Amino acid sequence: MASKTNNSRRHFLGRALTIVGGAALGSLITACDGGGQPTPPPAPKPAPKPEAKPEPAPAPTPQPAATTNVDPNDQLAKQLGYVENIAEADTSAIAAFKEGSNCANCSLYQGKEGEEAGPCTIFQGKNVKAAGWCQSWAPKA
Repeated sequence: MASKTNNSRRHFLGRALTIVGGAALGSLITACDGGGQPTPPPAPKPAPKPEAKPEPAPAPTPQPAATTNVDPNDQLAKQLGYVENIAEADTSAIAAFKEGSNCANCSLYQGKEGEEAGPCTIFQGKNVKAAGWCQSWAPKA
């Protein structure tokens, strides 16, 4: 008898398709599932937002020119053996001294050629004499 019931169901569904049409089949199946209304299609996804570009960093503020000279009695100046005029110093007592070296031809000296004094990267914010010298002297490249 079970096979007759299956045949009857198949027969009923086949006839229902013929009568109602294929479009109604989806509604019929949904109603039989207990879902009620058919599920609407998903909403389209919103377009991705363009990435925000970071703002450029502000330009560095130029530092004012140093207005004071390094005091040879300053603690750092003493540690480095800084002298304001190497031509007047006893260079025989300075083991690291190289003949002809001075602040003007040192790679750490930031002053312009021909100036009496200029900034030095060792003595931040202060000028050294172009004719001076210290143990940090390194030849310009």
